[in-house]
Amino acid sequence: MCKVFGLGKRWINIALGKSTVAVEQSVGKCYSKSELRGYYNDLTGKVSPATLLDADGIPVNVTSKGETVYSLVTIMQYTLGCYDLFLIGGDELYREKFLKLADYILAQQEETGKWDARASIGSYKDNSSCMAQGQGCSILLRAALITGYSRYVRAAEKAVSFMLLPCDEGGTAVYARAEVSFEKYPPQNGEVSSVLNGWAFALFGLYDYVLFSGSAEHRRLWETSCKTLEARLPQYDRKYWSNYDLIGTISSPAYHSVHISLLRVLADLSGSKEMSNYAERFEGYSKSPVKRLRAILTKLVQKLTQPSDAFFVQ
Repeated sequence: MCKVFGLGKRWINIALGKSTVAVEQSVGKCYSKSELRGYYNDLTGKVSPATLLDADGIPVNVTSKGETVYSLVTIMQYTLGCYDLFLIGGDELYREKFLKLADYILAQQEETGKWDARASIGSYKDNSSCMAQGQGCSILLRAALITGYSRYVRAAEKAVSFMLLPCDEGGTAVYARAEVSFEKYPPQNGEVSSVLNGWAFALFGLYDYVLFSGSAEHRRLWETSCKTLEARLPQYDRKYWSNYDLIGTISSPAYHSVHISLLRVLADLSGSKEMSNYAERFEGYSKSPVKRLRAILTKLVQKLTQPSDAFFVQ
């Protein structure tokens, strides 16, 4: 019953615009293929009056259990949204917010380059995440671009190095033959989930590092991982909706929409026609009321029958 109430509260807040948990995330407004500029996914909607902030201006979330927590990924996405708003409007307030939060994120980084992505929200899953590593790298490199401070560059290098470590060594990468995938949730009992959005955000961070450093080796890894993702796209296709991961979790409408934007950008960066085709296919599913309803009902059943961490309602 508590789980049903939590889901209801989450969806009501989203419908009334009182939550930034599932805002529209289209293609980034001012990203570049050739230089470090805006972010690839539009996260400006994360910066709104609905965003919950603590007394120091740090974003917080409320879980279905009613707990107020600091989610590192939420903070990172808000930070990237501030950066794009600065680029778009030139408002120094957003520049100041971005740099303040970049320093907060830098302070949370462990000596290994890792960020603890989930312990602060009470998750039972392993706390390393390619999504945190990729978005953290993107933030630090943009902070370096603004300030010229080398401490951000060193931290970004450590973030990428940790992200590229194999999962069985504590990192977030899975190397299999000539394939490379990035894991939002490191394998559980040997099962690789390859969450689509987490993998894409990791690729954005790695792409930023390639733009910044010019490293041929990191570009090779980026291209290999893009080709790996391209080959696995059929496994994310339910023929009426997209999967969140490779273990059968269906996407919520919000994540399905994010998948479309992520694939469009990755197709642009990599030149992959297959990624572009799947973006169009997934968008076609969204336009069908019947397929959307089927997806929502399937998602509801999964949420109510499968164990999960306490999820965010705001």
